[in-house]
Amino acid sequence: MSVSTKLCNSFKRELLLGEHNFSSHTFRLALIKANESGTYDEETDNFAALGSDAHSTTGQYSNAAGMALTNVAVSSLSDTDANDVAWIDFDDFSWTGTTIDASGALIYNDSHASDAAVCVLSFSGTMSSDNGTFAITIPTGAYNTAIIRIA
Repeated sequence: MSVSTKLCNSFKRELLLGEHNFSSHTFRLALIKANESGTYDEETDNFAALGSDAHSTTGQYSNAAGMALTNVAVSSLSDTDANDVAWIDFDDFSWTGTTIDASGALIYNDSHASDAAVCVLSFSGTMSSDNGTFAITIPTGAYNTAIIRIA
């Protein structure tokens, strides 16, 4: 099926309803298995939507629920060049001693009653590790590069 990098529509709605707080809620990144059976994009509503496509394996990445985002920072910029943007930044991810084949990831709000989806990330192919290190480098948090940004 497919994984597309998208900010989830349900997140946009829930954000306006005040259901997400990046300073007090726990947000997680869960890996999506390579050769996933579902379609994951802006219509993905929550972590449960991943079903059996949520990656779990042996080694350091052993929980399908994923890893918590750390050092979450909310920033914004307003200038005369129409770069009025707010964004979220957080640390990179790295798991050692693990075997993983993943095609993407889901960031979701673990503190929300429904484990509400925030965004889907496509790796544009399969990322793998074979009893080694699986690393995800998060783009620099800035108005034009952050993974999660609102203009």
